[in-house]
Amino acid sequence: MSIVTTDSPLRDTDSPPRISVATVFVNGGALIGYTALSLGVLVAVFLLSSDPLSSARTIVAVFMSLHAAGGLTLVIWLSRRRGIPIRALGVRRPGWKLLHALWEFPLILIVATMAQILFSVLILGQSEPPDNGASRDIAGVGPLVFMVGLLGTAALTPLWEELFFRGVLQGAASQRWGSLIGSIVTAITFAVSHSYLILLPYYLVLGLGLSLLRVFHRDLWGSLAVHMGLNGLVSMVALMA
Repeated sequence: MSIVTTDSPLRDTDSPPRISVATVFVNGGALIGYTALSLGVLVAVFLLSSDPLSSARTIVAVFMSLHAAGGLTLVIWLSRRRGIPIRALGVRRPGWKLLHALWEFPLILIVATMAQILFSVLILGQSEPPDNGASRDIAGVGPLVFMVGLLGTAALTPLWEELFFRGVLQGAASQRWGSLIGSIVTAITFAVSHSYLILLPYYLVLGLGLSLLRVFHRDLWGSLAVHMGLNGLVSMVALMA
């Protein structure tokens, strides 16, 4: 018995609503503005803190979860305001195809890591690939604060990023230029948006892999599962380091 339902008004075989370029720019612009405002608040909190160095990791862990929760809410609200139902972004009842994530996760992890290692060794001359420090910031804190940070990095952040990048952006780009170009455009935008140019090879491979999963699964669950798994793995490694 399949766990995929077909009694919804928007079936998998139906043509999804067109996602306009304006919707992409509205969502993207709002996320950029929201992130800039959030970073401003974060800086203000550090400046007003009596002992910012000792509480830095706690502040960052809480900030990551609050920022991710706000980003998720913003993407869903703006998309609905633009007449795009969440199902049109790829949030449908998952099917058995999701089990492919069991081999997709290690494959993308290996390829992305190898791309970064080759870049680090051959181009940068480093023996070890760099890290972005985001997950490391939630290591070394108490269990409760770590769980709050983990919620942000491994759950809420992948949720809003998948909804925007693989849902809104890739949906609009694929409708306009086809699945292949849409996946490439989304992967490049995803990599550049993370602002860690030294980790660009890793994020390019990761972004392309997640975009291809969006095409293969025809929903967000495959890319979301892999994205959550990778972020969670990095956070756990940072904790044990």
